[in-house]
Amino acid sequence: MCKEKGALVFKSSFDEVNSSTDPYIEKLKELHINCHPVKALDFEFCNLAELSEKLQNHDQYDGIIFSSPRCVAAVEMCVGDLSQWKYNRAFVIGEKTAETVGIKLGLVPEGQASGNASNLASYILNQPIKKPLLLPCGDLAKETLGDILTQGNISLDKIVVYKTVPDPNLESSIRNILSSHKINFIVCFSPSSINFSLPLLKKCGINLSIVEWIAIGPSTENCLLKHKLKVGCVADKPTPESLAKAMKEFLG
Repeated sequence: MCKEKGALVFKSSFDEVNSSTDPYIEKLKELHINCHPVKALDFEFCNLAELSEKLQNHDQYDGIIFSSPRCVAAVEMCVGDLSQWKYNRAFVIGEKTAETVGIKLGLVPEGQASGNASNLASYILNQPIKKPLLLPCGDLAKETLGDILTQGNISLDKIVVYKTVPDPNLESSIRNILSSHKINFIVCFSPSSINFSLPLLKKCGINLSIVEWIAIGPSTENCLLKHKLKVGCVADKPTPESLAKAMKEFLG
């Protein structure tokens, strides 16, 4: 029998459409990795009145772009009925966001196989877009998507709808796990989770030189490299299958 290894898995409060199971953790368990999920991030919604006004003017847009489930939640909080948007395009990054769009908003998502902002932008550039696209986003969103679309003569109406902050219980959660479990891997889904958790991990005394960091996506990988952390493997798309594939190849 394979000896199990331990992993800290930094998650966010909107990481699951169905909270009863976590498909990422299930995939890691299949690889004999004992997972310890930690809620690393919290979110404060903002500018919802302005977003609500924009959502009422669906005819001014050819579609809307959802980069994360948080953006979906912001839209859901503003408008109870999105039936007027059913003839607009709903572009999304990732399968999880796509599922949330379908369940919470009743819209038909597209572009989810892209996996990241750059690939989604390439997908959108091949569509017959004439009017602007509405882009609700977070305060830490990168300009990759907007830059590519702007260069391709597609207009965006960007509005920040949430701010990313560390979860108030992050330090105590890390300390409790480290006090009773050996950690071989740290799985991160976003640069924010790295930036918020790294000082606390050092404060709690973990030996970072022997820990392998697992990144979901290239932006997360770049953040790890910026901090000179040891990257074990990278999932090229934000899906459980991509994470499992990367881990299998890494573990040999």
